[in-house]
Amino acid sequence: MAEQAELFAGGGARALPVLERRGDALFYALDGARLAAPGTGVMRGTLTVNPYVGCEFSCAYCYAPYAHSWLMERLGETGRLLRGPGTPIAFDRAIFVKRAGQSVAGAVRRAPGALVALGTATDPYQPAERRFGITRGVLETLAGMRGVRVSITTKSPLVLRDLDLLERIRARGGRVDVHVSLISTDARLLRAIEPRSPTPARRLGALRRLRERGIRAGLFAMPLLPGLTDTQESIDALFAAAREADACYVVAGGVRLSEVSWRRFLPALRALRPDLVDAYQEIIRRRSPRRTRYREKLDARIGQAPARFGFNRGAFPSMKPEQAEAEAPQLALFE
Repeated sequence: MAEQAELFAGGGARALPVLERRGDALFYALDGARLAAPGTGVMRGTLTVNPYVGCEFSCAYCYAPYAHSWLMERLGETGRLLRGPGTPIAFDRAIFVKRAGQSVAGAVRRAPGALVALGTATDPYQPAERRFGITRGVLETLAGMRGVRVSITTKSPLVLRDLDLLERIRARGGRVDVHVSLISTDARLLRAIEPRSPTPARRLGALRRLRERGIRAGLFAMPLLPGLTDTQESIDALFAAAREADACYVVAGGVRLSEVSWRRFLPALRALRPDLVDAYQEIIRRRSPRRTRYREKLDARIGQAPARFGFNRGAFPSMKPEQAEAEAPQLALFE
């Protein structure tokens, strides 16, 4: 804790205010930050909304820590951090809370018809949301507008708290999609790689409740992890659970690991399956012919599941090939 606090000690510039200390995590006010930003790359044409930088769920495979490291570097350059780039573990121990930022309503008006996507980098319903309510504030703003399109990606049943706002958005001519993120029905496995996330049962229960209230919702089974969650049995279990919860769709795909993400994921992989480390190293560090073979096998496994479990493959808006590649690339591992 002392080491983490030292990152934000005074120095020559005003230190970021500490909003709360909770266990081994610190929460800092990030005032004036944009809540809604134009998407880039595969997210072009959307407004991305991430109320928090950093995430308490501590998923070992998360792709987003690079943004956290970038923010810490930028703050360091302006004298608000005494040290250099944040270590990977800081992603779930130093959480930045965006407050009093640029008007979300203004951003939506400047981009009429754009999808407002909450949770593209960090979970908008992580535990901090219970205390700070930034996500609810965004939804309250959107619920006061007509015809907005909103998508939410989350692992948390806390989304049910805001059912009133989701229904109000729909009642005003808008559209709401909630993507419940779940990569395995194996609670013990998830505890090892997502140590602070809600259990599969709680997530599936939230999905079922959303559907009972008429909210369009489905399962995001991404990323499937080679050798851990990508077997046909595991994929089928996800589709079966989604069907039981009355999901509208299931979207499944593989994993991508940046350098920062790889450093976070490696200890968990060593603890779970040390025999896979060399294979992961090979496909992370360089391209391999096995990548293509693995992709084909994983695609076949995923492709067989919708029909078996009564899902329409067209139920979720299809992506262009280049979008699918960037959004959910599948890493090659096995013969």
